[in-house]
Amino acid sequence: MFTMTELRRGDIVLVYYPLISTGLIERKLRPAVVVQCDKNNVRLNDVILVPLTSKTKEKLEETHTSISKNSPEGIKAGIRLDSVIKAETILTLPKSFICKRIGHLTSTAIKKVNKCLAFSIQLNINH
Repeated sequence: MFTMTELRRGDIVLVYYPLISTGLIERKLRPAVVVQCDKNNVRLNDVILVPLTSKTKEKLEETHTSISKNSPEGIKAGIRLDSVIKAETILTLPKSFICKRIGHLTSTAIKKVNKCLAFSIQLNINH
């Protein structure tokens, strides 16, 4: 059985996202990527995530990476729909908000997410 201490960076999880429009009172079950480091995934009770959206018609930004449901990446991730990972929306939530793990990103997809996250927070590690 899956436990929250087994969360790994790159996991795709279903999480109860608090809805800003309701003052964070209501929640909606949405997919997200765990972007927190594995050491903190073990020791902390919260987790850092970025969401996936199935709204793929919009222009991709530097903070986005797409993932096709039928691609090897999409199949391993366990997604049902073509999706966009949105690294500009970084959220820290209690692990108790996670319903279940549905898959895991490939190393190639994780590298793309890393690039998007670095752009999102203007992280330049080349200096």
